[in-house]
This record gives sequence, C-alpha cells and structure tokens, in this order.
Amino acid sequence: MVSCTRWLQGTVAGSGPIENDWLATSNAAALARLHAAQAPRQIPVWRRLVEDDFCDRLEQSLRRPWTAGPYGEQARRAIAARISDIRRWTASYHRLCRRASDSPWVPTHGEPHTANQVITESGVVFVDWETVALAPRERDLRTLVDSGYADLVAPDWAMIAMFDVEWRLDELSQYSTWFASPHRGTESDRVALEALFEELDRPDVFAD
Repeated sequence: MVSCTRWLQGTVAGSGPIENDWLATSNAAALARLHAAQAPRQIPVWRRLVEDDFCDRLEQSLRRPWTAGPYGEQARRAIAARISDIRRWTASYHRLCRRASDSPWVPTHGEPHTANQVITESGVVFVDWETVALAPRERDLRTLVDSGYADLVAPDWAMIAMFDVEWRLDELSQYSTWFASPHRGTESDRVALEALFEELDRPDVFAD
C-alpha cells in the first residue's frame, strides 16, 4: 500500500518530553480536535497487544540459554530476575483492559510523541499516522502526562495506566524475541539492550 501527502513546511518538535507550556497547550488542543472528530468507517480498532499466555511463553523461553548473540544471556538474566513483576504487570494490564469498554472510544493517533509533531505557522501538526485506531483517548495522552501536563487533558487515570503498562509489556515482548534470536552485537543491539533494562527498571508510575 502506498500513501501520499503534500509537503509540510515546519520544524520537528523534538524527540523527548514536552518542555514548554506553548507546545503542551498546542498538543492538548490538537488532540482535542482529533478526539472530537467523526471516526471514518474503516478506521482500525485498538485491540490489546499482550495475550493471557504471554508470561507462560516467556518463562518457557527463559528456561533455555539465549546464546545466539553476545547480549542474549545478559538480556535473559535481566528478564528472568523480574519475571514475578512481569506477571504482575500482565495481570494488571488485563484487568484494566476489561474496564476499557466503559470509556469513550475516539479516533486516536497512537504515537503522538514529539518526534511525530511538526511545528508549522498554523500550529502543531501530527505526522506518521500508521498507528491510527479507534480507542480510549488516553492512548494519545502519555506524552503530555509524562511531561507533567495532565491538568490540560484531565485523563482517566485507569486508562493511562493501561496504555503505560501496554507499552512496557509490548517492549519486553519485542526485546525478548530480539535477544533470544541471532544478533551480532551491533550498535542497534546495544541500544535495544539499554532500552530493555530501562523498561524493566523504571518505576510503576501509573499503578492501578
């Protein structure tokens, strides 16, 4: 499938947290317009990313050495040390997913972080729409909440918790597959290993 769009004149907002009130306010306004829009008939619908048997499959993989690349065993030991926490996060995620049907579902971007924001003369424009889906609005609010601007969007904190832990579990799923598989110790592998450690060690900011 090929998509086309017109050239957009502007500046990418960044690649980290929102660091000023103007950008935060512009983000909140742009997301409010998106979430109030009529959903297209063919819009994808958000579905949970992590299945009930995720931890069982992960534990089974952890029983065998990950020797297909230089970082495999380091990654395996780090994940194994937190498997009880991963089970807790997974149980929390599924509990929160059952509550999601009680929230209003709206068109969401999916990844409206600063790297997907362009500052133009007319304001903030979101780009990279491949993750668009009908979902609770909190799917789009993590960047604002993480940057300390939750008061601009008045989120449902249970849904913030759900999407936060969904991100964490999906990252752990991808990195476990990565390091159990052949890899050569490239710069990308090193960055991925650091990202794995970060997801394992960061606080449960939005515990339900």
